[in-house]
Amino acid sequence: MKNLIVYLCLLSPLFLFANPLAADAGVAYAHYNQGKYKQAHTIFLDLAQRGYPVYQNIVADMYSKGLGVEKDQGMAYVWFALSAAQGDRKAIAMKERIGCKLDKAELARLKELTEQYAARYLKPHIKTWSLTEYE
Repeated sequence: MKNLIVYLCLLSPLFLFANPLAADAGVAYAHYNQGKYKQAHTIFLDLAQRGYPVYQNIVADMYSKGLGVEKDQGMAYVWFALSAAQGDRKAIAMKERIGCKLDKAELARLKELTEQYAARYLKPHIKTWSLTEYE
């Protein structure tokens, strides 16, 4: 039994790097925790574009706070909306919080942009999502 535990401990780093998603996320979190927000944003953005709500929330939060990117509430809205379209409760709340501060014209522009992003980043990866269900 002891040999099995030692063996698994030795192999666990290989499993991390055998899964590119886990490796990418690990590198992104390391950059983020070191304050290297631009590098973290680049990796998190790639993961978000693959349709993962958790990374869409992180990218949205980075836009909202201006971490590694220029502060942009509009892009924060778009990324929260994409995550919300997959039912993420935090994203639904954040999208609403940002959306209520926007004028009608800006909100309409961002909804159109969200539709474009959804076609590009959700449709190829996600079977079930709705941009209107969580409004």
